[in-house]
Amino acid sequence: MLREVEFIANVSHELRILSTTIRTSCALLATEPNLSERARGRIGRIEAAATRMGEQVQALLFLARDQALGIMEPVALAECVYDAVEPVCTEIYRKRLIFEVAVEPKAVLTLNRQALHTALVNLLRNAVQYTERGFIRVNFSQSRLSISDSGIGIEPFYMPLLYERFFRGSSQGEGLGIGLAIVKRICDHYGWIIDVESTPGKGATFTSTFP
Repeated sequence: MLREVEFIANVSHELRILSTTIRTSCALLATEPNLSERARGRIGRIEAAATRMGEQVQALLFLARDQALGIMEPVALAECVYDAVEPVCTEIYRKRLIFEVAVEPKAVLTLNRQALHTALVNLLRNAVQYTERGFIRVNFSQSRLSISDSGIGIEPFYMPLLYERFFRGSSQGEGLGIGLAIVKRICDHYGWIIDVESTPGKGATFTSTFP
């Protein structure tokens, strides 16, 4: 087990270096004065993909070894939501989904920002992935942060398997099936409670309750 954890840590370190190199190269390329807007758009997508890779590597490392993701600090929830949705904004626009955030600008919780960001990135990506039309909504009230969608929903017999690694209840979309496993591990680690309600064909709502 120790050798496995050490191997994962070493591989994660190398992948983070690669991610940083790609993002740095993209930033330098973007300063070239004669680039077309199309080329700049492609560079932006490469940079976004490298950022996503870095986030997923960090999350996988956390999943493998229960590693803390950072310090506890006051976090502005609305700001964190908008940061987390950035990687899927292009897909939201492509699908013409309505994205709504009902979180007061003054709403602040003391928690681990990177842990919340990682959980939100995975929940929002999951919602967008399984929603072809309609909406994605984020709401916060009384220490409960929920993400709702109007997507395909979840069949009842899949519910017990949702947080299993590599489980995918549908062939729709892309991914390894580890997003919800990461979310569950983060919630368990920090004492957050994660719940889901869903009606097949009418969407799903994932709710995190903070202590």
